[in-house]
Amino acid sequence: MKKLIAVLVVALLLGVSSAFAVDKEITIAWDHDGVDLAGFKIYYGTETATYTQEVDVLMASLCSIYGLTPEEFCYKLTMPVPEEAVTTFYIAATAYDGETPPNESAKSEEVTIVYDFELPPTVTDLAASFDKTTSTLSFTWTYETAWLPKIEKWSLWESETSGSAFTKVVDIPYDSESSPPYTTSVVIDVNQEDVTKYYVLVAHRGAENNSAFSENSNEVEVRIDKMPPKSPFEFKIKIR
Repeated sequence: MKKLIAVLVVALLLGVSSAFAVDKEITIAWDHDGVDLAGFKIYYGTETATYTQEVDVLMASLCSIYGLTPEEFCYKLTMPVPEEAVTTFYIAATAYDGETPPNESAKSEEVTIVYDFELPPTVTDLAASFDKTTSTLSFTWTYETAWLPKIEKWSLWESETSGSAFTKVVDIPYDSESSPPYTTSVVIDVNQEDVTKYYVLVAHRGAENNSAFSENSNEVEVRIDKMPPKSPFEFKIKIR
């Protein structure tokens, strides 16, 4: 068998999700003279040269990709990928003939693919203040430096009930030129009433990782009060 060539197409397509894994599909391509073959076998696992899974690929189940030569073959392999983790899969292939029992070739060279679905760390040290003269909420927070290149954005959520029923206020794109503590300001439309709101901040991965996001930051409580002070009462002049 000729060597397994580099992966031609890697398509990360969201499949059926469970508590433990999501199904991902990749397209693997290789070359072979194809003489007297009954099929191929795809081997894969999470350790190099240690293959815990085996897929029998009959000739009729091979896929078709534009541009393949007569000596090139491909197969769309679906594998369960652990969520909330970084997982490397090691993949190799063999060819086998139609004899009984079949004769199987040596394994091809190994190729790898890495799935990175690790959840971002939680935002820390979220703090907030309200400027009633400008109706502006100001927030500051810190974040784990090593993770910043993987962050696409943060999102701010609010609730009028502590711990539940949060709704998103705004997305905050990560700016690589910024430095901790990170800040953002939000001008809010409030009436004259004295209300208390609660806020949390969530970090998001990029879309290539299905926008996985962190757990909620620490919750901050903000009193939003635009009511002017009460007027003096029982105002009168007293003469002695």
